[in-house]
Amino acid sequence: MPGKPKSPLTAQPLLADNQTAAFAELLRPHFRVLEVGSGGSTLWLARRVALVETIEPDRDWARVLRAAIAKRELTNIRIHEVARTQMGAHVARIGGQWDLIYVDGVKEQRAIAIRNGASLVVPGGHLIADDYNSKINVKPAIDALGAEWEVTIITGQKKNPLGRGMVTTQMAICHRRKLQSA
Repeated sequence: MPGKPKSPLTAQPLLADNQTAAFAELLRPHFRVLEVGSGGSTLWLARRVALVETIEPDRDWARVLRAAIAKRELTNIRIHEVARTQMGAHVARIGGQWDLIYVDGVKEQRAIAIRNGASLVVPGGHLIADDYNSKINVKPAIDALGAEWEVTIITGQKKNPLGRGMVTTQMAICHRRKLQSA
């Protein structure tokens, strides 16, 4: 089942400027990033971190992304093409340890990706979820993370990706506290 049309591929996340700035402040060149839902953010991240693995359900969009990656000669991106209904579950299948997980894929899969990804974030790492304030189930998944997480919500105004004015959006930046040594 094809998804709704994607906006044109840019080399930056489709976030409000203040959200993009807050996101950028977290990144370090050695970071390993798992992204749920690819796009301009994939290209933007690849210029700032050591590795980006991205989960994408749309074969045509993955083809567009691969062309953009080749054009920019980026070698630190790996695309996982999976069915729309498997994006959240695929986070667990990838496993590993991640400095940052960015969740902005298929709306119905975001809460599953958050639940499956939280334990994969290294202590001191981050989980970022776009559309915290939307009617999808991101907020309950973030609220359920527990005491080892510090959550900051950043509100911003961005152009509607579908081209109809401005929209208010909230992004959750979740910081996994470092373990206390005894």
